[in-house]
Amino acid sequence: MPQYRMQIWDIGVRRYMVHQGLISDVILSTHRGLLVLLSTISIVIITGGCARYRPMPLDHDAVEKNLVPPLMSELAVKAEKIKHPVLRPVKIDYKDGLSPDEAAVVAVLVNPELKAIRDRKGIASSQVLLAGILPNPELSYTLEAPVGTYVDHRSNAYDLGISWDLKALITRDASLRAAKAHEASVALDVAWKEWQVAEAAKLSVYRLIVAERKLKTAKKALDNAGKIRALMEDGLRLGEKNTLAVANSYASFEEARQRFIEAKQEKERDALMLDRILGFPPGRLVKLQDNIILSGWNDIPGRAFLVAGLDDRRLDLVALKKGYECEDQRLRQAVLSAFPDIGLKLLRSRDTDRVKTQGLGVNIELPFFDRAQGRVALEKATRRALFDEYSARLFEARSDIALILSRMRSVRDQYYGLKPAIFSMEKTVKGYQRALNRSGCARLGYYTALSRLYTLRLKSMTLEKDLYELGIALEIASGEYIPHTLECSQGHMLDRGDKR
Repeated sequence: MPQYRMQIWDIGVRRYMVHQGLISDVILSTHRGLLVLLSTISIVIITGGCARYRPMPLDHDAVEKNLVPPLMSELAVKAEKIKHPVLRPVKIDYKDGLSPDEAAVVAVLVNPELKAIRDRKGIASSQVLLAGILPNPELSYTLEAPVGTYVDHRSNAYDLGISWDLKALITRDASLRAAKAHEASVALDVAWKEWQVAEAAKLSVYRLIVAERKLKTAKKALDNAGKIRALMEDGLRLGEKNTLAVANSYASFEEARQRFIEAKQEKERDALMLDRILGFPPGRLVKLQDNIILSGWNDIPGRAFLVAGLDDRRLDLVALKKGYECEDQRLRQAVLSAFPDIGLKLLRSRDTDRVKTQGLGVNIELPFFDRAQGRVALEKATRRALFDEYSARLFEARSDIALILSRMRSVRDQYYGLKPAIFSMEKTVKGYQRALNRSGCARLGYYTALSRLYTLRLKSMTLEKDLYELGIALEIASGEYIPHTLECSQGHMLDRGDKR
């Protein structure tokens, strides 16, 4: 009964629509096939639309919220759990201020530039996922209705097929290997950027400490130069000094004033640079630990020790190795892609005489013109370029270590060469001070000796800062945390001599 009623309804609807001229009988006869096709398309759209779009507006409030640094309590927890090939976890107690090592870890956790760089790891992971996904099969459906005369007792013809590209199976392994190697390369490159930012933060702490000491000394030197100028002016009025001596005192005072201004600017610049590297807003006062012991870099590993294992230790070189491995797999993928495209298709059809057939179809690309020769040539050239880039980077790293060590020896000799002069001038100042307590006649000599002492100390601090900068540069060039290296390199030290 249900089937009989359906047939009556179908005939009635068809006759009504044809009679009204709304649609032809031929087209109406295909409505069932169209319903099947539309149903299939609807199912594909519904099942394929699993991903959801969520807007992420780039507006002022969203950006400002992203730039707000986390609380120090949160940073303390993250700093103890940090995982990095070179940096070690640290325990941060912000109440007593930041140490250089603590500042290095804070910079890695907060620096906005590193946040943007770390997003590359998410992109690389997505590429691994993309490389492992096989192409979807393709479903095709064709419906044909008989038209014209002699169509009685004829039915609609259709073709139903499902096909799939087999070539994806051939290149999938190479594509997946290349994506995984690229992911590892990106992760190492990010770790290298983090290491550089950490070293920059540590150097900024050193610079700020030296800048504060230089500013205090420059202020004392300026006050002392003012006292010398006043004594010269008094001597000129009493006829004890000539105008040339007074002019020289004015010139010395101006030099001291310029040094004080430069020291003040240097401190402000270093404080702002520390805020920037740490990811803090400009002008935020960063409390540093009191009595931070700054290394004099007395003991440094020798060049041979630092160069040994450099290609397996410096993160950018290891990242280049992974990048080369990725490119090698891409070349393999390009070679495999020269294999012609093969499509496998399962068919089922029915003609107008209601004769049904089913079978298997194969589509094979004929590689007459495009045999992937262009892609293979491109990947070969890229692999060669990466090989040469790695060799050049390794050569540059070895040369940098040699140059830095040479420069460090020179600066260290100058730095320690000033120690006897400073010690001697301190004794001279104490002698003048004792004489000054007995008589005021030695006041000019005392102030002059004190001025020379301040000048020597400022020069020593400048050399000290240069030594810290070179030490950080050596850590970056060698890819090694030098204090850790010193613990592991007993018997391989480079002392003040030129041991190679």
